[in-house]
Amino acid sequence: MTKIIILMGCKGSGKSTLGALLSKDYECPFVDVDSVIQKMYGKSPREIYKEKGVSGFMMAEENACQKICELASGKAAVISTGGGICDNSPALTKLQGEGTLVFIKVDPSVTVERIVDGAKKTGSLLSNLPAYVDETEFETEEQVVEYLIKFYSERSLQYENIADLTVELKNASIQDNLRDLKKALEEYKN
Repeated sequence: MTKIIILMGCKGSGKSTLGALLSKDYECPFVDVDSVIQKMYGKSPREIYKEKGVSGFMMAEENACQKICELASGKAAVISTGGGICDNSPALTKLQGEGTLVFIKVDPSVTVERIVDGAKKTGSLLSNLPAYVDETEFETEEQVVEYLIKFYSERSLQYENIADLTVELKNASIQDNLRDLKKALEEYKN
């Protein structure tokens, strides 16, 4: 592998997990944009979003992508983006010229299930959801699930339009999905 692979997709699609494994197999660095934001600003992306709003977060994400591009230029690497990079044109533009944009497409119901499973539950209410969901008041878990499935279905269309390569993964084991991702990358190269 001599090029940068940039993994995109909705939250819960497995970008970070698969990216770390892929980088080991390809013997190159793995970079998670959210981790770079945390290191650069001393705050999590969620904290930045809550404190500075969408525009403050998008600027932090753009700056992190710029730094990653400067460090990775001309080298092999696997980069995992945040779930909302499709809405951040300046950050996305910085990455587009550096490598192959790969959309990790997972059925929205699977990603939503992963998010809900990771949320804190108090009765029928959920907390510790993505910051853009916390802004909306939901009365039940079902409302959150319905909202997220619709949101991720729409976002998936955005990703398909942006990506150089779309890899549709099933709700399978990490090793099976890694194998399918590597196979798709190999076929894309040839």
